[in-house]
Amino acid sequence: MQLQKLVYIAHGFCLGLLDEPLIGGQPEAWQYGPVFPTLYRTLRHYGSGEVTDLLSTKEQVTDPRQIEVIQGVWQGYGHLSGPQLSSLTHKVGSPWETCRDGTFGAVIPDAVIKQHYKNLLAGTDNGVR
Repeated sequence: MQLQKLVYIAHGFCLGLLDEPLIGGQPEAWQYGPVFPTLYRTLRHYGSGEVTDLLSTKEQVTDPRQIEVIQGVWQGYGHLSGPQLSSLTHKVGSPWETCRDGTFGAVIPDAVIKQHYKNLLAGTDNGVR
């Protein structure tokens, strides 16, 4: 859960700061917060345990600006547990909360995430900081 949420937060900050997504694919509003389904499928065999292997992916982050965002997210949020990060992404007014429609897997559009993180960066939102 922790890795899933950290990727989502980094994705949000890339959208808010750089006006570009960190990774392809749209996150979905699942019961425990925003989830990238492809990442979930890659991680699910670990269950709630540690990820002990390098993950195989078609996407690689090479843009130094995105790497800087990832490092900042790790420094700011990497010490938080999965449930703590989930709590942050569940705040009232968060993209997860506003897009969740009671069905499993409602898409959370990048435009909604981008605006949320732009508001956070401007200090006009009470969410993740």
